[in-house]
Amino acid sequence: MKVLQKATWIVTIIILVYWGGYFILRFTPVSYRFWVRGISAFLTWGVAPILYILLLGSKIFSLIKGKKIIKIFISIIVLGFLLCWFLFIFFATLFMLEDEVIFAKHYKTVAFFFKVPIVMDESLQLKYLEEKYDSTFIALDNELYVSEEYPMVEFIVKGYASEFKDNYVESMWLYYFEKGCEELGIAREYGIGNDYYDTPSWIYVDLRNEEDMESLAQDIAALMQYVTKETDFFDVHTVSLYFRYELEGQEMTGHLPLGKMGTWHELEKDYYLYSEQVLEKIRLEYEKDRRELEKQKEQVVTSPVPELDTEALALEKLAQFVFDEKLAEQGYFFQVKYNAKGNLYIDLGNKTTEILEDKPVGEYDRFTLIYDRTSKNGKCELFVFYKEHYTEEGTNDSTAILDMYAVEKSTGKVIAADKQAWSDVGTREYRKATGE
Repeated sequence: MKVLQKATWIVTIIILVYWGGYFILRFTPVSYRFWVRGISAFLTWGVAPILYILLLGSKIFSLIKGKKIIKIFISIIVLGFLLCWFLFIFFATLFMLEDEVIFAKHYKTVAFFFKVPIVMDESLQLKYLEEKYDSTFIALDNELYVSEEYPMVEFIVKGYASEFKDNYVESMWLYYFEKGCEELGIAREYGIGNDYYDTPSWIYVDLRNEEDMESLAQDIAALMQYVTKETDFFDVHTVSLYFRYELEGQEMTGHLPLGKMGTWHELEKDYYLYSEQVLEKIRLEYEKDRRELEKQKEQVVTSPVPELDTEALALEKLAQFVFDEKLAEQGYFFQVKYNAKGNLYIDLGNKTTEILEDKPVGEYDRFTLIYDRTSKNGKCELFVFYKEHYTEEGTNDSTAILDMYAVEKSTGKVIAADKQAWSDVGTREYRKATGE
């Protein structure tokens, strides 16, 4: 009894000191550190109620004399309740601490128990850039930065939700693309697409017609050769040059990578040294889109491709985020498409199956990123990454889900679900972001 009373007093004093300090600190920028809040919450809502119940129970037991059955029955009920309460508070505290770590990253420690928020300034952005690119950077005005190695290329760093995004690689690509066009005398029309933050993100060149393919292939090959001779930056970074063309009134896009590629990529690393290989890739994309349109015409019921309104463009940008953060380095292509029902999907390209003893030549895997729906809480758009296997005769004999992704509409943050089936639960971060 004495031990129980002492423990109750000690825990009560700790709780009172914590909550007294909590209300005082609310008027200052200082707050308790995560572990202090977690332990105090656990003592307040988990340990203290148990001690009070045990103390009260011991008093009641002392009043019940000679009734062992009643004491045993009450003891079982109380112990069961205490065990359930203990487990509930324990896991609730862990969940609270995880939320704190995810959504409040930029703090510095004061003394041992306290922390203060760090102002989101250029020093944090510089640290982020140096850690990401292993290089030295210089801050300019209005979120603009340059690297010491390439001071002629300005780029933007954006901060959101205690995280950063930048368009350094894209700005390097745009700079050398425009410089190459000027020095090589390439007068082809091109366009620049912006990302979710309205910063330059990708480049489109125009394929005027089918007869223009060879000329375009020569321009792209010469341009990529020029860029790789001017800088070794793209030995470790991947960019894409998109080409767009019109088929039967619909705008189509193809994609040619430059830089670091996945180990299984169907293109050789230095394919751009030969304009014939570039031409082959362009022609392949063009013919594939032509066949797709012909298949759509053969369907009994067809729906037109949706007009690219604000909502459709926003979905395409979110799909681009998934590609850039999760798939680009694996060597996939990025081609925006809509099926006969007007639903968005991204054609990521085909992988020819290696010739094995139990597989005939001609089999291949097709990879797509398909827009699924808006999340349950309305905060994310959901995409599914598929692999379809096709036989030599062109029959799709199996389809597999490789992963699922959620993209926050307000921030553009991409969250992998680690789900390979619809019944899978997914990661905690995915479930929290989607409300599912």
